[in-house]
Amino acid sequence: PSDPKLHHVKQEEEEELYKEELSTEKEHQKIQKVPSCKICGKRFIQQRYLADHMIIHTGAKPFQCGTCGKRFTRKTTLNFHMRIHTGEKPYTCEVCSKSFNYSSGLVRHVRIHTGERPFLCQTCGKSFADGGSLSTHIKVHQVEKPFPCRSCDKSFRNSRDLVRHSRLHTGEKPFSCGFCGKSYPSRGSLKTHSYDHMTNLVRHRRTHTGEKPFSCTACGKFFSDKSTLIRHARSHTGKKPFSCNFCEVTFMDNSQLTRHLRTHTGEKPFSCKNILLPSWILMNCGDE
Repeated sequence: PSDPKLHHVKQEEEEELYKEELSTEKEHQKIQKVPSCKICGKRFIQQRYLADHMIIHTGAKPFQCGTCGKRFTRKTTLNFHMRIHTGEKPYTCEVCSKSFNYSSGLVRHVRIHTGERPFLCQTCGKSFADGGSLSTHIKVHQVEKPFPCRSCDKSFRNSRDLVRHSRLHTGEKPFSCGFCGKSYPSRGSLKTHSYDHMTNLVRHRRTHTGEKPFSCTACGKFFSDKSTLIRHARSHTGKKPFSCNFCEVTFMDNSQLTRHLRTHTGEKPFSCKNILLPSWILMNCGDE
């Protein structure tokens, strides 16, 4: 006669095996029910994600900009696009206070301060701060350049690029700023410079109007420009993003760091000119 204990153990093993097979079958059925794209076979967690994906294949652009008429495949892309019209720039650089429409723009900009260049050219090893610059550079290795520079060994794809490059050698700066008269070798450089004037003009007008559109969420205090608000906010957070390369002391404001650096360099940029000052002050200062 068989051992009843052994029979019981065998029965338990068979039950466990049955449960495992049943579980595997259920998982398989779940996978079968997951919505998938009939064109490319890609699977999605929910039906709505599949619906979004199908737009890639159909080319449909159901979301239209009410301002310029441009169409988009997704509502989120339309929302990003609208910032071009509204001027909204919600992403601000903590180092220089420059603002951007998109987070990707801020990420690229921050690399100017950090010096990071994560995009590497596989042909020549040159690195770039963003993918767009790398893509432009790669064409240097791929495209014929029939327009050579007479002053150096560089060549260009078209005469326009050659003319722009030649100004580096000649020093020609044909594009002048209508505000300050400063000249630039390219229209793009002038445009970038002009933004500074526009920002300063808007900021200056507020000194007359008294407008202070930027408020601190911590204390409710109002400010006329965003950069001042950002500096003020550090008094609440205690954040000190500006550090000394000599002693690693950190500061809330760049001007504080500049003053501190003079204790290391010995620089004394401000000298006393013998103007109408009390004699006791003149006795204690000089041009040293």
